[in-house]
Formats: sequence, structure tokens, C-alpha cells
Amino acid sequence: MFIIIKHGDNRQFLANINCSVLLLTHYLRDKVGLHRTDSIDLCEENGTLKLIFLVKFPEDNASKFLTARGTYYVCKVERGATGTKNEHSYRAFHPLIKSPPQDLLDSLRNQCEYLEKSRLKMLKNQDGKKPPTMEQKWDLPAPAPETVRGGARWTLAGGWLLALSGLLQLLWHCCRGPRGMLPGPAPASTARSDELWVALDTWHSQRGT
Repeated sequence: MFIIIKHGDNRQFLANINCSVLLLTHYLRDKVGLHRTDSIDLCEENGTLKLIFLVKFPEDNASKFLTARGTYYVCKVERGATGTKNEHSYRAFHPLIKSPPQDLLDSLRNQCEYLEKSRLKMLKNQDGKKPPTMEQKWDLPAPAPETVRGGARWTLAGGWLLALSGLLQLLWHCCRGPRGMLPGPAPASTARSDELWVALDTWHSQRGT
């Protein structure tokens, strides 16, 4: 299973695709004089990229991605500068042939732009799926209207209980000591209880009791 590789000034050679993608790309780089770390791809004569440099498993057989007896150009893949935030960006695909036709260059440029837009869109989607912060995670929903009304009823009931407690303290003061029916010491009074006692004594004086 062989393919035809065209490069340079009308030069060509055969390449066996019954091997791994990794082995094939090593062979192609060596034949066209590129460094082993250079990223390359193959394109058809009409400019359609095969994207073998993006294969998830380089150990896969190259015949899965290429057609036997087909003719391909070797393209050097230009990515962002290593060590920068744009190192995975797609800059250009350079066909390694002399005087490539304009329609081939246009096709490669359009595909490069599409790949870069797709990459940026994927990054944006990933940013939109960030896990919630602690404040967002524990943000409780607003209570339902029924809950609010229920809380208001409980607040009103609490007010009545406080009023009843004050009244009981007032009755205790009325009944303690020589003025009342209950002998013995009274519990320690608060400033508010003393004020209520004075007010009640004044009210009795006004009524002549």
C-alpha cells in the first residue's frame, strides 16, 4: 500500500502507508529534509488537509487516514511560539513544493482559519463550564412567599409572648411583700420591671386605690 509524495521542484517518491502514523511522519520528514520535531501534515492536490498531525493515537495505521495510490503534498504546520499561551494556535500550512498554485494556497489558508476558530470556540466553551465558586455553591434560594408570611406570624407570636412575660413580672411585683398576698423575697428585677412597677403605682394613685 503506497502513496505518491510530491515535493520541491517536481520531485516525488513513494511512501508505504501500511505502518503507523508516527513511523510514516518520521520517514516523510527525513525525505524532505525537515527536523524530527517539525510538525507536518499531508494534503491532496486540491488542498484538502488529512490532519494526520492531529491523530489521537500516532500508533494507528496510516492506511486508516490515507488512500492507497493517492498523490499528496507534504505541508509544514506552523503553530504558535513554544512556551506562550498561543503555542497551540494554528498559524499557517506551508506546502513544500516550488511555486504552489494560488488555489492551493487559498484552500490551505481557509482551512487554517477554520481550525483556529474552532480551537478558540472550544476554549471559550471550556471557560464557560468552570466549576462554581464557594459563594455560588452555597448560595441558597430566596424563601417562598409562604415561608416569609409564616416567619411574620412567628414574629408576631414572639411579640405577644414577650408582652405576656412582662405582664407576669408586673403581677409578681404587685403581689410580693406587704402590699401583696405572696410573702418571701422576689426574684431580682430588671430596670424595665422597675419602670413598669412605678408606672402601675402611679396609675393606682390616680384612680384613688
